[in-house]
Amino acid sequence: MKKILACLLVVVLLCSLSIMLFSCDSDELKKLEYTNENGEVVKTNVKKTDDPEKVTAAVCALANKQIDTTSLYSLLVSASVNASLAGTQKDKAWDANLGASATVGVALPEYYEGMKVAEFANGLKLYADISAQGKLPKNIGALNDDDDETPFPDLTDTVDLNESLKLYLDTAKIYTKAAISEGAIAAMPDFESLITMVNNKTGKIDLSSYLSMIIGMLGLKDDAIPTVYSTIQNASNSYIKAINSLNSKDTDTDTEDPSSIEANIEFNYANVKKFVEAFNIKITKTKGSVATFSATINAESMKKLNEAFPPKEGEDPEFNEDLKGSFDVVLSIDAKTMLDVSLTVTASGFGEMLANAEEGVVVNTSSATINATISTQGIPTISDEEKEAAQAINAMDFLSELMKIIMG
Repeated sequence: MKKILACLLVVVLLCSLSIMLFSCDSDELKKLEYTNENGEVVKTNVKKTDDPEKVTAAVCALANKQIDTTSLYSLLVSASVNASLAGTQKDKAWDANLGASATVGVALPEYYEGMKVAEFANGLKLYADISAQGKLPKNIGALNDDDDETPFPDLTDTVDLNESLKLYLDTAKIYTKAAISEGAIAAMPDFESLITMVNNKTGKIDLSSYLSMIIGMLGLKDDAIPTVYSTIQNASNSYIKAINSLNSKDTDTDTEDPSSIEANIEFNYANVKKFVEAFNIKITKTKGSVATFSATINAESMKKLNEAFPPKEGEDPEFNEDLKGSFDVVLSIDAKTMLDVSLTVTASGFGEMLANAEEGVVVNTSSATINATISTQGIPTISDEEKEAAQAINAMDFLSELMKIIMG
C-alpha cells in the first residue's frame, strides 16, 4: 500500500511539474485580429516563431488589441543602465562607467465625480527614485554642445558619482530623501541652492497653502479632472489607435521636421513587415499572457530600412546607416493589460561614436545594458514614521528656486 501511495505521489508531482513547464498560453494571445496587406481582417494566435509573416501578424494583432484601462489608477515606470567605456585620449588612458536607475510612479484618486482640481491634487500620489554610481568625465555635457567654441572635454578628468534622490507627493506634501555629492553639485551649479535645501535629510515641503496659486499658474479649470480620467480610462484604446491619432494631427508643412519618421511611414501590415525583416524580429517565447520578442539593430538594419523606405528625390535617407555599434533588444508584453511591459537592450561597440581623430580620442571597449519596465501595480509610499520625522522646508523658498530653474 505504501508503494502504491508513493507511486501515486510521484505521478501527481510529475503531472504538476509538467503543467507548470508546458502550460498553455492564455486566451489573451489567441484569436487576435489584424488587417493584412489586402485589407482583410484576419485572426491569428501569437506563438514562438521566426517567420516574418507570422511575427508581423502578431505585432499588428497586438497593436490592434483593445486595452481596458477602465480600472487604471496606478502606473510605475522603471529604467536602469549599466555602461562602461575605456580608451585613450592623446595616448593617455581613460575609462568611465555608470550604473544609474530611475523609477517614476503615479497613483490617481479612485473617484472623480464632482472632484475639483484642488481635491484631485490633494489625492494625487507621485513617486520618484533616482540614483547614479560610477565615474564620468567632469565636462561630458560638452559632447552635446553644437557650439564650435566649446572645447572638447578632457576624458581623463573625471568625477566620482554616488548620488540618490527620492521624492514622494502625498496629500499635497512633497517628501524628499537626497544624498548628492559635492562633485555632482559642482557639475550642476544652477541646481545648487535647490539641492542644498533638501540634501542629506528627509525633508517635507507642504504645498497645501499654495495649491490655488499653482493651479492658477498652470491654467487648470475645475472641469479638467473628468477630462483627464476620460482620456486615461478609455476602454477602446489600442496602440494602433494611438499611433494613428498622432499621425493624423494637423502639422505645419513649413515647420515639419523632414526627418520625422512618423510623418512619412504609416503603421500598416506591409510597413511593419519591413521593420520585422530589417531588425530580424522574432517571437522567442510565449508564457501565459506574455509574449517575448527579440530584435537586432545595427548599421545593416538601417541600410535595409532605407532600401525599404527610399527617400524622395533630393531628400536625405530617413535612417542613419553610419550607426555605430550593435543593439540587441528583448521586449516582453503582457497581452492581458497591454500596459505591463519589460524591455532589455544590450549594446556593444557604440563607443565608436565618441572616437575623435582630431582630439586623439580612441575607444577600445564599450558596453551597456539597459532595462526598463512598465507596471500597473501600486507605487511605493513613504512610511508614517518617516513623515513624522521629516524636517520642514520652506515651501515658498523651494518654489522660488524651482521657478528660477524653469524660467532659465
